[in-house]
Amino acid sequence: MNSQLRQDTAWVIRVRWLARAPSVLSIGLLVLFIIGEGSGPHDIATRQWIGLLFFPFGVVVGMLVAWKREALGGLLSIGSLVCFTSGTASSSAAGCPENGRSLRSLRRRSCSY
Repeated sequence: MNSQLRQDTAWVIRVRWLARAPSVLSIGLLVLFIIGEGSGPHDIATRQWIGLLFFPFGVVVGMLVAWKREALGGLLSIGSLVCFTSGTASSSAAGCPENGRSLRSLRRRSCSY
């Protein structure tokens, strides 16, 4: 029984580290995007700050919390992505009329060849 418990524990530890390694890479990539953008905080509108709270900041916090508490960290990351996506979808459909025009022009260009 004791050897079976050790095998189960070793398997769980391997799976946890297989999940942690990509989280470190993802956090590093998001940090590079934030640093490499080069614009200051004064260039960002209030509505964009709300979106930034969910992605990338909420997702990064969720990944960091998941190192100790997997379920809570996963819920934070997924919840942040859902909030960011729903906020982005609602603002882009109503607040950006250029989307329809660009799709129409793309359709015209593709049909003209």
